[in-house]
Amino acid sequence: MRCSTFVHSQNVEWLEDLFAWAVAIQAAEAHFLAESLAIRLSADIDTSVHPKNGARETPDEMLGLIQFLTNPCAKETRAFTKEDFKTAANIRPASWVMANAGDDGLTAEFPFPGCVPPTALFTAQNNVTHPQLGVGLLLLLRLPMFCTSNEADAFAMKLNSGELVDKTRAHFMGGWCVDSQRNESLIETGLMSEERQLPTAVINERASRTLSFCAFLPSVVHQPSVFPNLVFSMAHRARWASEFLSSQLGPRDRYSYNAQREQHTSSIESLFRRVMLQPKRKPS
Repeated sequence: MRCSTFVHSQNVEWLEDLFAWAVAIQAAEAHFLAESLAIRLSADIDTSVHPKNGARETPDEMLGLIQFLTNPCAKETRAFTKEDFKTAANIRPASWVMANAGDDGLTAEFPFPGCVPPTALFTAQNNVTHPQLGVGLLLLLRLPMFCTSNEADAFAMKLNSGELVDKTRAHFMGGWCVDSQRNESLIETGLMSEERQLPTAVINERASRTLSFCAFLPSVVHQPSVFPNLVFSMAHRARWASEFLSSQLGPRDRYSYNAQREQHTSSIESLFRRVMLQPKRKPS
């Protein structure tokens, strides 16, 4: 397990606590999963003891963090609210093509040139309960890529490895994966809004080809600055992923990102003006 952050004088105040929580949760989860993984893999747990004091009789209290987060009080607290989402959506200059904030979360589209659609979809939902961390905020960044299922798995691994060595300017607390179940739900919702249907096999295939970055923020990490800053972090991640994958799939103009953003924004604005200028029909 691995996490990392990009720290500077302007973000250290809010990022210090968030990173401390991420490290503590990571350590607790490693110990929480060790025994079950050893059984599944028919392996031995790699343990060590203190060179002078020997093995501990009782685990450090920090390793009980997951049990603390899953207690009834933690589960019922929904700290991230519509005020956080509205604040993030109103920040300027915007790092997205379009964004929409509501009571349960925020949806935004970041430029992702060379794909159809040319945007990566970011969603934040506060109505999600993590099986280990309780109530919190689920963050998902889905890339609009077309690849096979095997390629999606391989690219997810490459993206995870790449984030650990490249200067992405995105805080790495989460991971790239193929989030098939949620992708199926997203595809089905889109088809319903378009009044279309597709065979289940086609939906499953599309879902297994979609790359996502997934992160979860338990309610205890909430601060007013956390969510808006993590939205910008996701924007940096989308831009880096676009450039990283283009280097894997073939050369592309390094300035295409900004050009694509301006072109896509202009087309949306033109469509909006055209709709607003249409004469309104009087009811018959």
